Amino acid sequence: MSKHTEGPWIHEHGTADHYHICQQATRLNIATTCDRLTMASSAAAKSMEEDEANARLIAAAPDLAAVALAYQRWEADLVLADDAWPGMQATPTIPQRLWDRLLEIQAMRNAAVAKARGEAR
Repeated sequence: MSKHTEGPWIHEHGTADHYHICQQATRLNIATTCDRLTMASSAAAKSMEEDEANARLIAAAPDLAAVALAYQRWEADLVLADDAWPGMQATPTIPQRLWDRLLEIQAMRNAAVAKARGEAR
């Protein structure tokens, strides 16, 4: 599997009827939302609001992937942390360093979801 274009990605309004998803640093075009005016089926036509929502979600993809990968690493660290399983108990005791990392991951998640929803600060 090849690696995706590095984030962060942003969405920018293109012409009157579509959005571009670009790499923020280089403005490299990654994707363009569908041109609703050239679609043959009126049932498939979308509003500009839907086009923008799709563009936001696509632009948030690297952020959402980073959250998933960070959580995956955190979970592996928890499983392998000797101090999380004193006395071979069934449920872990989360060490402070892993708790702090979990709070960072939650902040990453919240920012990625806000970006996808167009609520990014």
